[in-house]
Amino acid sequence: AAGFEQLTTAWLPKVVKPGMSAVDVGAAIGVFSLMLCRLVGPDGRVTALEPSPTSIRLLERNALRNNVRFEVIEAAASSEDGARPFFLTDSSDSHAFFPHPLIAPSSQVDIRTVRLDSVVEEADFIKIDVEGAEIDVLEGAARLIGSRPALVVEWVPSCQLAAGRDPGELPAWLSRAGYRFQVFDEFNHAVTPVKEVFRALELGTLPPEWYANLCCESA
Repeated sequence: AAGFEQLTTAWLPKVVKPGMSAVDVGAAIGVFSLMLCRLVGPDGRVTALEPSPTSIRLLERNALRNNVRFEVIEAAASSEDGARPFFLTDSSDSHAFFPHPLIAPSSQVDIRTVRLDSVVEEADFIKIDVEGAEIDVLEGAARLIGSRPALVVEWVPSCQLAAGRDPGELPAWLSRAGYRFQVFDEFNHAVTPVKEVFRALELGTLPPEWYANLCCESA
């Protein structure tokens, strides 16, 4: 994972400490899960949620190859327990509940959805990368969010729009929930003020592939 999301990975050790309980939502093939395992150490706990069967196999293989253990839940975190149609693409980090704005779906499957509050007892840290469904995940984690874990939440305005949401809803939700956050603009390798992002959205100058991680701590 050398060079992977450098701003975010440099920030992680400031908030994820040995012995903590960490959750990786939208784990894909496990890049973040492996990092979290190293940070929480043998006394900590990592839970990875991933609904794609192909990604799950790679996730479990990567855990074995790196000699780490974490709990894998084959489901998508959402606002309710149940099932939903899910679009798979040819890229392991772009499967989504909504047709992805940049990558055409290759197939559609029905997957299990769970509220984080139903499957995770406690969390000191939660990473959410779910291509536009981030608010759904947060709404299904009201109890966990109440204890103010640190968060990394991916923000892709084009995916938010594909999900039928205003791109400003996600940062507004986090602020209301009592978080302060930095916009780690991994697309441009910069820390960008949120007002600048809104201005680019208004002017229509934000590239559709632009994304950032909102790295959140309790305000």
